[in-house]
Amino acid sequence: MKATCPKCGGVLRVVDWKPNCPFCGVNMVDYNMQSRLLEDADHAELEYSRIRPKLDRLKAAYIGSKKCIARLVYSAAVIGGLFLPLAKLQYTAAFAAADKTVHAISLVEIIKEHLHITSPFTVQGAPVPSSCTAAAILSLIFVLLTVLLLLVHLGCIGGSCTAKGRRRIYVTDACMLLCALGSLGAFRAFASAAQTALPQIVLRFSPGFGAYVFLALLFGILAADIIVLRSGIKVQYTPCWVGAVPAQEYEALLEAGLTGAQIRERYAAAHEE
Repeated sequence: MKATCPKCGGVLRVVDWKPNCPFCGVNMVDYNMQSRLLEDADHAELEYSRIRPKLDRLKAAYIGSKKCIARLVYSAAVIGGLFLPLAKLQYTAAFAAADKTVHAISLVEIIKEHLHITSPFTVQGAPVPSSCTAAAILSLIFVLLTVLLLLVHLGCIGGSCTAKGRRRIYVTDACMLLCALGSLGAFRAFASAAQTALPQIVLRFSPGFGAYVFLALLFGILAADIIVLRSGIKVQYTPCWVGAVPAQEYEALLEAGLTGAQIRERYAAAHEE
């Protein structure tokens, strides 16, 4: 966008750095200063009036009612379910044994310690079939995806007041549940395959009670979303003004071809009458 003189409209060059217009000689900084400041103020208030409804909907989606606040707190608290015992890992070999109850945070360390991702895969020196290891890694990936979708869900709550936002929430809930179920299924496949593949090692891998509790909490998120969205969210919109003119009327007059100065003059005359 080229810079122009506010009086004559002449196009300024890069070298025209002086305050006076090279075409008409007017001081461009001081020319019609009050009117230009009013136009800038009107433009800023108009832009704010376009953003404000989105902020009002965002506020209503998170803290617009007791149900919304309860859903937000519950959704954030579900992350704490990851600290529950999600799995029990036990094995007994000739010169080594382990008995650990793990949660999602320590699952990575367990895999790094006992399932060395090298070629070939080993558990205490015993080779593990790649299909067995793939199931363990797949279970971990699904756990990480579930955690990521939990965080995404917290962001999607802000769209509860729009049709697209509501669809996005339901899709996120469905993907979150599918990932959790996929993780549980992959871990069961890993436990079964590991016991078959390593008969010389006594293995007992089983899901912990925390896995089922966490899955139930995820279903609780879906239930909370259904309750809140079906009951509806009332949005209290903040009135916005451009100068002394309601923002919607101001924008309609702009679309009708009036300038900011003409709109102000019209409303000033109406106010005097």
